[in-house]
Amino acid sequence: MEKMKVVAFVMLISLILLSQVLADLSSSSNAETSSVTQVKLTQTFQSVK
Repeated sequence: MEKMKVVAFVMLISLILLSQVLADLSSSSNAETSSVTQVKLTQTFQSVK
């Protein structure tokens, strides 16, 4: 179980970093979408925890 939590955490961090990079590369409207995605990812991780 602990291993799964670590894997989920690493995936979450990489997804957030990826969405931040995409937001930097694209326009401000896409940056808003990216932050919404980050919130959803965070909520998903909280439920996994």
